[in-house]
Amino acid sequence: MSDLAPAAASGAFASLSNRNYAGLFWSGLMAFLAVGMQILARSWLAIELTDSNLAFAAVMFAFGLGMLAITPFGGVAADRFSRRALILGSHASLSLSALWLGVMVLTDRE
Repeated sequence: MSDLAPAAASGAFASLSNRNYAGLFWSGLMAFLAVGMQILARSWLAIELTDSNLAFAAVMFAFGLGMLAITPFGGVAADRFSRRALILGSHASLSLSALWLGVMVLTDRE
């Protein structure tokens, strides 16, 4: 082996030694956690406002239906547009959605 070659990282988290991949990994993890928290917050809010399990089910169904409807367009967008722009856009839309939900709760708008 040449002395000029960098030492190969080994182990389960060796891929995180690549700066670009580590950034993608951590941003993806944060986005995953944010979506999970939004699902929890929306469900809690539906039960809190209506005290109805049907409202909870409707919120979960609407979220799943939206994901199902948008997924094919997301695949097309991934093929046609910059992945960096898509990731930034999706993270921004998740953040705005969470911010809007928080503002509506804090101002008692129902």
